[in-house]
Amino acid sequence: FRRVLFRSSGAFNDSRIAFDVASTVNRSTLVSAGALHVGATGDNDVGQVNTDAGTLAANLNPTPEGGDALALGAADNRNRIDNVIAVTVSDGGSNTDGSRFTLQSRGDLTLAAEDLGSKVSQTNATTVAVAAGVGAVSGGGAGLYNTLANHINTTISGAVDLLAGVIGDASLAVATTIPAAETVAQEDTFALAGHFNLGDVLTVELSSDTNGASQTWTASHTVTDLRHPEICKGLVAAIHAACGDAFTARVSDSDAAAFTVTAAQVNQGFLSTATVSAGTPQAANLTVAARSADALLQGEIIGTSAAVGMGAAIGAGVIENRIDNRVEVLSTGYDQGSGAINAPTYGSSADLTFASSSNDRIDRSRVITVSASLTAAVAVNSAEATTTTTTRTRLEAGDLDVPLGTVADRKSTRLNSSHTV
Repeated sequence: FRRVLFRSSGAFNDSRIAFDVASTVNRSTLVSAGALHVGATGDNDVGQVNTDAGTLAANLNPTPEGGDALALGAADNRNRIDNVIAVTVSDGGSNTDGSRFTLQSRGDLTLAAEDLGSKVSQTNATTVAVAAGVGAVSGGGAGLYNTLANHINTTISGAVDLLAGVIGDASLAVATTIPAAETVAQEDTFALAGHFNLGDVLTVELSSDTNGASQTWTASHTVTDLRHPEICKGLVAAIHAACGDAFTARVSDSDAAAFTVTAAQVNQGFLSTATVSAGTPQAANLTVAARSADALLQGEIIGTSAAVGMGAAIGAGVIENRIDNRVEVLSTGYDQGSGAINAPTYGSSADLTFASSSNDRIDRSRVITVSASLTAAVAVNSAEATTTTTTRTRLEAGDLDVPLGTVADRKSTRLNSSHTV
């Protein structure tokens, strides 16, 4: 029967950061006189996390029954950041009547989900195991596992209009298409053109001489829907409200961006004028983006195993650094039930950019183990640095309108690097 002196120690850490960070605009209209930014941002850091374990087993009994020593040390350090960072602009997903919702700004319009620098830095696992005796066995093992796995998404879905800046080319023209005659009522046609903004005011003025007396009617409509047919419907309703007993107005059968005004009586001439009160032209950019910037992993293992006497020393170290972010920009639509598609529109008086990007870096994955013994010493090291981040920009549905600028980007980019593995 032999007496064995046994000593062991362990240090363990399991850290995690997992937040949902979201900005959602659902069935809403936002208008800004300046810039408009809808964003969700994450910036997390797990730093200076150390797991240190030390063990000393010294059996100095020289008799045959004693003198053996066993020392074991273990350190396990696990760190993970897996946030969900999302910007969503939607019409609600069940918009069967085709109502549209607008985000509009005179300045730059930006929709961006961003991780500005998730880091797991200055992490290490250290073990020291020393056994001293006639028969000495020491073992030291350390594991370090760091993971970044954020989901970063910007999604535009359904009947949503995004408009940046003022293009300034909106117009409402009028012409007499059927002159008044003895048995014919005069008809004038009004035609819309160009790009309107929410808040633009269109005014129609009709004047006529009846029984020697001059009379003038004024009808105005403020733009609440950017679609030309809807603007025409608004003006038709305003004319009926202002002078429905003297004129009949209706949306044109052949052109949804036009409407007609007809005198209620034959052989009655009238004069028509039309004006648009809109903002002065202003250049602005529209940006839809998702990005991971400056993601960083660092880690180091130092293991020492020593056996003093006739015995063995074993040292093992395993380090795994992994970045597995998912970065996506998505523009999508759906069938509203009648065959029509609810899809976004994008308009800019300057440049339009869709971009998803990542910049990932694994700076240091280093394992150092030292084993010393008079008889046998073994050191086993494993270091793995992996980046499996994906970036996607998907335009599944939507209309792009950039008459004065360019569609600057429709791309995904990924910049990855690893050093000192």
